[in-house]
Amino acid sequence: MKKKCEILKLSIRKKLIIVALLLLLIPTLFLGLTSFGYAKNELDQKGQMILKNSVNSAIDLIEQKRREVTEGKISLEDAQEQVKTYLIGEQIKNGVARKRNERIDLGENGYFVIYSEEGYAVAHPSLEGKYLWNEQSKGKGKEFFVRECISKAESGGGFTYYNWEDPKTGKVESKIAYTDFEPNWGWYISASSYISDFNSGANKIRNSLIYTLFIAIIVGIMIIVIFSNKIVEPIVVLAEYVEEIENGNYALNISEGVLKRKDEVGLLARAIDKMKSQLKENFEKIYFQNKALEEEMKERKRDQEDINYLKRYDILTGLPQKATFIEILESSINKAKYENRFIGIMTLGLDDFKFINEAMGHLSGDELLVQVARRLKEQIKDINALSRITGDEFAIILDNILNIEQIIATANSLLAIFSEPFIIQEKEIFITASIGISICPLDGINPETLIMNATSAQNHVKKNGKNNYQIYSKEMNENAYGKLEMITYLRHALEKEEFVLYYQPQVNLSTGIITGVEALIRWEHPKLGLVYPDKFISVAEKTGMILPISEWVIRKACEQNKKWHEEGNEELLVSVNLSAMQFKKKDLSKTINKILDYTGLSPKHLEVEITEGMLMENIEQAVQILSELKEIGVQVAIDDFGTGYSSLSYLREFPIDRLKIDRSFIMGIPDEDNGSIANIIIELAKSLNLKVVAEGVETENHMDFLKDRRCDEMQGYYFSRPLPAEKITQLLMDRKGLV
Repeated sequence: MKKKCEILKLSIRKKLIIVALLLLLIPTLFLGLTSFGYAKNELDQKGQMILKNSVNSAIDLIEQKRREVTEGKISLEDAQEQVKTYLIGEQIKNGVARKRNERIDLGENGYFVIYSEEGYAVAHPSLEGKYLWNEQSKGKGKEFFVRECISKAESGGGFTYYNWEDPKTGKVESKIAYTDFEPNWGWYISASSYISDFNSGANKIRNSLIYTLFIAIIVGIMIIVIFSNKIVEPIVVLAEYVEEIENGNYALNISEGVLKRKDEVGLLARAIDKMKSQLKENFEKIYFQNKALEEEMKERKRDQEDINYLKRYDILTGLPQKATFIEILESSINKAKYENRFIGIMTLGLDDFKFINEAMGHLSGDELLVQVARRLKEQIKDINALSRITGDEFAIILDNILNIEQIIATANSLLAIFSEPFIIQEKEIFITASIGISICPLDGINPETLIMNATSAQNHVKKNGKNNYQIYSKEMNENAYGKLEMITYLRHALEKEEFVLYYQPQVNLSTGIITGVEALIRWEHPKLGLVYPDKFISVAEKTGMILPISEWVIRKACEQNKKWHEEGNEELLVSVNLSAMQFKKKDLSKTINKILDYTGLSPKHLEVEITEGMLMENIEQAVQILSELKEIGVQVAIDDFGTGYSSLSYLREFPIDRLKIDRSFIMGIPDEDNGSIANIIIELAKSLNLKVVAEGVETENHMDFLKDRRCDEMQGYYFSRPLPAEKITQLLMDRKGLV
């Protein structure tokens, strides 16, 4: 019997052990695996979200830098290097690696990579500039993961899974990368990290649960073996307690009597209670992480809404931007077609707005735009019909147009709002506006054409007095198209060698000998014919093309004069006209000196002609430039003298050699003018020890007048019109002079 009791006790102990183990293992493993799986899944999703959000943030950063480039705040190269440094880190001297940037958290070993379309690493922590198109995944798979990343990006962005060596352990580990395409710079932005980095939190939970479970099992076995009779009830209590934990009831506590027991039951109870606390803490962490993630997603959504708003509405005035205005206008056009009625489009541009920015600063300019927008809103009932389409330009839609008088009345009412001053920085500021008007369908049937034609009409107002309105006419666009066509032709004129130089002789009035020639540019275009400089020089100055054209004129004139010298005309002087833009160049004297060295012409046989206006714009700078020209030996003449506003006191300061009397002071002699102004200029030149040349000499009376006043030289049709180089050569060979 005793033996049976022992066997029974042993059996009971075994059963208790089995029951105890089941009570401990089943719920604990369930909770542990559930917690681990849940935590792993949540952390995996969070990791993917971090990678995707990081790439989107990188693309937003590139967009921001692109705008700065567009606005001229930074060069493209600097903008791209700033993006690389921010995302990956500063470049190490070898040019292949970068010092890793710790500001962006992509996991312990995560980092950004920027690929080109061909598979090169545009930016990489260690492989920058390398060709990675054929790079394969480590381990068994051998996938071409760079190709897959680029493919996913071209499909709208996506995740790529592959294997790669852990930089710390050297073991091949699973990685995940999110890649998207940035169209402005043609970059493929990829953020990658080891999956184990994202699962480290879940692994800690798993290890903690395993450790706790192991302790609980050992303690449970010891309790059952030694105190089987005493632990039945506590085990039942603990089993119930664990079951409550399994059900998520973390508020339930083990009784103090069980927890404070000095035996194994108490140890087991405390272990389970500790496990519960760890589970509760881990679940709370996961809960708050989820909450934080939800908040981040909400904030992203709000940011996207803000971005969408800014894409459609001007942040300064709150008015629709141009793209939104075009959508509204297109809808109005379609509706007008259906209802067979007219609509009007106005563009309103502020006159001389840039002077407000220059005088008072951009903040004051912005405040003025806000006040203008406010007055326009008060005048226009439908706010969607008003838009800010450029910096200082607004656009307005007029629906239900019945007659022209209605449009004119609206234009006048809009101009009237500028009659009252604007208060900026406690100062009264007066500004006017120019309005251009186009009518649909008379002036176009699509938004772009109507806005363009209204703007053409507005520009017409600005060129003809401003502070008015103008209804579009076809001739305005024809003039604009003609100018645009000329700009296009002009850009290729140099490379196609369409420019030629004509030369007009300058004759000594005492000897009758040709002493010099003035180089005059002509443009021989296959479609436009022979174009004179008054038709294209102003266009060249506005587009900046005047600089290469001017350098070409100086070089060609020097080359030709050198040929004439070699043919026996050693003292012949060639004059070239400098443009205002060229005169302001700091390296003007160096440029001319290089041309002289190249052609072999002596500096004293080259004369540059400048106008009074160029000199008086910045006297100190003009004196410096002229002094530099005189240092290399070039002659200097003031062209069209008498038509500007230079004073005698300043004239003494300029290092010049000749004055050229403008043709307007010669033409009327002697019938309409007694030549008093020409006489004064000649006397002035003599008093300053300057030579004087008269332009526009067309009659014998002109020549006789100048001879009597001891004018040095003359230039004009009386002797010769401007001629090609070969005809000037013939004149020089014939030794033709004044009779």
